[in-house]
Amino acid sequence: MTRLHADRIIFQPQSDDSPFPAFRDVAGAAIAEQPLTDEQRGALEPGQQFRSGLTALQRLEAAGFAADPLLTPFSREVLDRLTDAEVDLLISVKELLKSAQDGALPLVTGEMLDSGPWTASQRLRGKMRLILPLIFAPNRALFSHLQLARQYPMWALTIYYLARNFLPLMETALARAQALADTDPVAAGTASYLKQHIEEERHGAEGYGEAHLIDLAVFGVDPAWARRQPLPLTIATLVGCHYDWIIQRHPVAIFGFLEVAEGYPPSVAEIEDLIARSGLPRAGFDLLFEHADLDVSHRDELHEVLDGLSMTPEQEGILGLSALRTVELMSKSFWEALEESVSFGGATAP
Repeated sequence: MTRLHADRIIFQPQSDDSPFPAFRDVAGAAIAEQPLTDEQRGALEPGQQFRSGLTALQRLEAAGFAADPLLTPFSREVLDRLTDAEVDLLISVKELLKSAQDGALPLVTGEMLDSGPWTASQRLRGKMRLILPLIFAPNRALFSHLQLARQYPMWALTIYYLARNFLPLMETALARAQALADTDPVAAGTASYLKQHIEEERHGAEGYGEAHLIDLAVFGVDPAWARRQPLPLTIATLVGCHYDWIIQRHPVAIFGFLEVAEGYPPSVAEIEDLIARSGLPRAGFDLLFEHADLDVSHRDELHEVLDGLSMTPEQEGILGLSALRTVELMSKSFWEALEESVSFGGATAP
């Protein structure tokens, strides 16, 4: 049994084959010492009435996450707004999070923001803080890799695989947003931003990953060979689920992908450290240096756009799910890059 100290509710886990082992859903009739009242259920935000009748915080605590007994108002708002799908995702990666945080599962939502109302971008960043250790862990492993000079080209190739789908995803989101724009103000705002951002990304065909191939060639990667490679399964999964969300749910989902792809660029100091540790040619890091500054401005522009959109709870939920899933799958793809061999179609990295 799992005891939730906050409200004294006790739940029995489901059977071993259940995808939600930490709680029983409504159909499974949660066994509660003190079940939620109708008034408590009614107080939940739209979209927050979970299968179990629990709040996001209660579900996460039941799964082993540890909340500060004195949660800040900002943290509570971030956690209260998590959708069922977002909580499912966090629970599904909890063992990975524990590995990245020395066995701990703290519910850390970011800086202390004492007073609201809080914006959509602040809430999104708060959600991101719950899962960001998954991104930082492979980065640390890269910097300490015993064969960094041989392994970094595979890491850079992974970035290329992501980059060559960057522009096509945005173009799909733009087309869908424009189709909805007449009757959907959130789609109209999404289309307005994407139209401008796509033009910026098209310079030098960067949005299709071609600029990354110039840097990769410095490391001995044949551009023609790289273009022929099928996407690794993890990256194909990431791209595929975004096409589905953009078309079937709402094009605002693209912003969750962009938040991760452009929101956490390496600093110039980190790139300099990477060059010094690896001994690789500086010319192979040109695009990384360019984006160290450029992506920061893109992130700030994206946050302004998000804060100007009057998103519904469902739209904000798909935005958050997109960002969380992107972190999960990008992290997995970079771990895979650290384990791959580095022979590139006959050429070998230095």
